[in-house]
Amino acid sequence: MDAATAPDITQVAWRRRRALACVTIAAGIAGVLITWLFVPRTYSATAQVLYESSQTPLLSAKALVGQDAETRGAMLVAVLCSRSFALRVIEEYDLVARFEADSPTAAAEHFKTLFRASTTAGGVLRMQMNLAGSVRGIVSEREDEDTAKLAADIIDTLIEQLRKYLEESNLQEKRRQLQTVEVELADVEKAYREAVDHVIAFQHESGIISPDAQLQNIYGSLSQVEKMLAETRAELKSAETMYSMAADDADSARALAESQSPAIQALLAKLYDNQVSLTNALTVGKKLPSHPEVQTLQTSIDETKAQLAEEIDIKASVRALTVAVARERLHAIEHVRGKLSAKLPRFTSGSVVHEDLLNQVTLQAARRMTLYEQLAQARIGAEGEKIVFTVLDAPLPPTERSGPSTVLNCVGAMVTAFIFALAIFFFMDVTRPQLMAVSPAPRGN
Repeated sequence: MDAATAPDITQVAWRRRRALACVTIAAGIAGVLITWLFVPRTYSATAQVLYESSQTPLLSAKALVGQDAETRGAMLVAVLCSRSFALRVIEEYDLVARFEADSPTAAAEHFKTLFRASTTAGGVLRMQMNLAGSVRGIVSEREDEDTAKLAADIIDTLIEQLRKYLEESNLQEKRRQLQTVEVELADVEKAYREAVDHVIAFQHESGIISPDAQLQNIYGSLSQVEKMLAETRAELKSAETMYSMAADDADSARALAESQSPAIQALLAKLYDNQVSLTNALTVGKKLPSHPEVQTLQTSIDETKAQLAEEIDIKASVRALTVAVARERLHAIEHVRGKLSAKLPRFTSGSVVHEDLLNQVTLQAARRMTLYEQLAQARIGAEGEKIVFTVLDAPLPPTERSGPSTVLNCVGAMVTAFIFALAIFFFMDVTRPQLMAVSPAPRGN
């Protein structure tokens, strides 16, 4: 057969229209019957959850889903789709028999193909559970309410399991934080007490409490002492001049000799001590002349001078007494100046050590305060309840099946049967004339 005599597909379809119609209608009827009698109805339950955004996920989602998903949403999806959650649901609802699985592990793998979870922008977690139920049957029956309710119950169970997991994870995390803060706070408390003890010990040993104020006080006292030294030197020089003018007088010579007696020396020592105390009170102690302690010392000095005058009962006694008193006062003031000058290097170097010790106390006190605030927050978090997510749309049993579609199955079967039948008829119409042409003609009798 040449191309000119070859049948056209439209011609084949028109010539075989009755057979094509019968085949197509039969396929549609078969599709409807198969859908009603053999394909289980599927029910889908959904739910939506608004979860908290978090910069630090409770666990690494990389280990669960095998991808770079360091977000809280990815962690929630990974937990919901984990084998452990699937096994809990399978055990609670006895899904091994329903799935006709060989073991709970196999049922869990099948369950993971039926459950879907995903996240969207804004922190919304969506869940969907597809569950196959009974077939429809020839006579239209009511919906498979048990399967529809089971699909919703499974999602509700997964939500509760997720809530418990997050609450336990958050609580454990807060308790770990609380323990960490408590341990660190104990160390800081110890360091703080040691720093305070070091400051107290240094102050007790060195006498340095407020270095700046004490140095300023020492310099002020030295200024007053120098002024008193100048006045006393002038007074002593004048007394020695007056005493030297009467040095040839016999009474003066005898008075000078008597001034070296033990009684005179004891009074002069007493006078020296009183002068040192008076100088310290006026310079270091910053006490006014009207102060009771200053007045007491001045009275003691006056009494000592009177006793010296009684001991030296000669004409030159006044000059000798004046010289002796001036010398003792000069010695006392020089003694005070020496003690004040000796304090300067010690206070200068000690102020640096004192400042370092105080800085340590300040540093530990700041760390201590920060940790106490963290401790209070950790205790509130560990003892309080934390809302881990909010259910926006609770799972409800679907009122109608999500599949299979009788119309789609019927149309699909009809289209498939029509195309397949048309292809067969076309092949038959093309190959049959060729077979007839090559076959031998029948012989007559």
